[in-house]
Amino acid sequence: MSQMSSLRSRLITACSVVMATSVIGAGLSADAKDSSGNLVIGVEYGGLLFPYHAALKRVFVKHAQDLGGIKLIEGDSANDSGTEMNNVENIIQQKPDCFLLFAVDFKSPAAAEALAKAGIPVVAYDVHAAGPITNYVSYDQTQAGQLLAQFVIDEYKKIGKPKIKVIYLRGKLGNPGDVPRNEGFKKALADAGMGPDKVELLEQYADWDRAKAESIARDYLSQNPDVDVVIGLNDDLVLGAKAAAEALKIPTGPNSHLHLMGVDGIPEAAQDISDGTVDASAAMEPIPEANKALDNCVALAKGQKIESETIKFVKLTQTGAEKHLKENSWVYSK
Repeated sequence: MSQMSSLRSRLITACSVVMATSVIGAGLSADAKDSSGNLVIGVEYGGLLFPYHAALKRVFVKHAQDLGGIKLIEGDSANDSGTEMNNVENIIQQKPDCFLLFAVDFKSPAAAEALAKAGIPVVAYDVHAAGPITNYVSYDQTQAGQLLAQFVIDEYKKIGKPKIKVIYLRGKLGNPGDVPRNEGFKKALADAGMGPDKVELLEQYADWDRAKAESIARDYLSQNPDVDVVIGLNDDLVLGAKAAAEALKIPTGPNSHLHLMGVDGIPEAAQDISDGTVDASAAMEPIPEANKALDNCVALAKGQKIESETIKFVKLTQTGAEKHLKENSWVYSK
């Protein structure tokens, strides 16, 4: 990396910390209790540029308002573990009563250990986190991979060829959304006997970036016009691949020869599923997840015992897309 690129990277990280810290400190006294004696809940987001994380934030804010008597102090890790630790340490100084944690580095116990040392109960949300977590409300991320694998298996049976080609767009190396989803996908394929003799995977990381996914998919589709399926570890990757197919005038969807499935169930993907240009998504539900996670954090802050919960993904297809859109449209509005 050049000195200029390195400096730019440091500046971006520094700005992320400053932005998060400015939100954290707003309107709070030294002991993090406002004049009304509200409960104070710390929240660390994985990356508010991701539509699902931005949706979770909107639900947390609304549910806190609905419950009343709650002050949220928030930080955005911007998908960077160093920024996350800085934000967590800053929030700890504000002495919150409980903490909602999305662990960017889900294998590192550092964030949870710092919170435990400060005596702050922790609810891990969206993904499991390493370290001394008090409670969790998280998705079984391996299940999303299993649903993608079942989609490939089902399409293999429908297509009827002895071997199919699948473009497999992954997220970011080591990311908590990528690793377990990939593990679930690969294991489910292997368990079903769908090895490389039946499924040829054209696999590449796209860093959760739609434009990058579009470029990768365009190259693959141009060189492999016999591709049958595209799967992505989130919907943005699949939407990038769909744009590439459109540019190459390749029809997509359940009634075409190129079939697409992603993960998350964001509205743009749900609309395409409803319209018949994307086959499916392993959908997550931000409203029940965020509501339950905040409820658990409030209970822990009050000294109550509360059960953790693992949430299941739901395969979203054309029959349920309109309902999903109606229920979730407000949490994705900007």
